[in-house]
Amino acid sequence: MDGKPSDARVNYRLLPDFEAAGVGVVVRTTLLPSLHDIKQINGRMITGSFEAEGSPMTLICAYAPHSGHSTELKEEFYDQLSMEISQTKGRYIIGGDFNARLHYVREHEKDVCGPFIIGRGNDYLNNMSDAVKE
Repeated sequence: MDGKPSDARVNYRLLPDFEAAGVGVVVRTTLLPSLHDIKQINGRMITGSFEAEGSPMTLICAYAPHSGHSTELKEEFYDQLSMEISQTKGRYIIGGDFNARLHYVREHEKDVCGPFIIGRGNDYLNNMSDAVKE
């Protein structure tokens, strides 16, 4: 790009570094007085802390590495997320894109995932290759 406006439309999603675009938070203007802090953790995670009745509320926005990335990068992401959760005071909500495909929810997972899921079922899950499970 030479800094001049172009009539050509660019599909930024197709650029090689699109994934490095990062995450963000949009805050309604009426909530700005209660916004305490915004912290950019890295290109995949950001937190916003709000004063709330009872105790603070933190919103953690995350964008997990997809299956094409190394196991090491995925583990680093979840280690960072765990650390952010452990340092959070008060209540928190985690939202974002975890690049996961859930095909079946086991009984002991229902309290986390809920009972409703669109997937191919337990047989499909059990027959996945290790690479896909990763």
